[in-house]
Amino acid sequence: VICTYNSKLEKTLSTIRSSMNQEGITSEIIISDDGSKEDNFAKIKEFFSNNSYSDYKLIKNEFNVGTVKNYLSAVKVAEGKYIYGIGPGDLISDRSCLKDFFNFCEKNHHKVCFGKAIYYANNDGDIQIIKNRKASPPNPSDYKYPHIYNRDYYVFSLIYRGGILGTTFFREKEYALEYISK
Repeated sequence: VICTYNSKLEKTLSTIRSSMNQEGITSEIIISDDGSKEDNFAKIKEFFSNNSYSDYKLIKNEFNVGTVKNYLSAVKVAEGKYIYGIGPGDLISDRSCLKDFFNFCEKNHHKVCFGKAIYYANNDGDIQIIKNRKASPPNPSDYKYPHIYNRDYYVFSLIYRGGILGTTFFREKEYALEYISK
């Protein structure tokens, strides 16, 4: 799921490209726009067509409904078991990332997993990793214990600790619907 709002087309296309490059897993790309002033869907459709990619959906909210409702509108139409949300300009770090998330959740019977964020700068196509950024989550050791998968702790962690970036979440669709709907 790629949520957009007045996003630069090139950033959106780079995120789409990153998503299309995933290997070892079947996925659909859903782009949900939150009432942007400029409609880039024709150019996005052309990009998908030029890259022979047809497993996508485009959702256009006519006016700004806010981040959560925009994301929820995409989750509702998703057909897969899992959801991965990402924003324009964010990239998936390697070609097996989503497959690895999927395998981890399936093997361990988890509804949610997340990874470490890698910060980068794009200087005219030259990608540079930024190493001196605060870790996300800030205390990864907090999440190594079995109790982390307790639903209440998961919600507490998100609300009160605020340490996990949304773009690193991989979660079951039904679980996402349950919480995001609230």
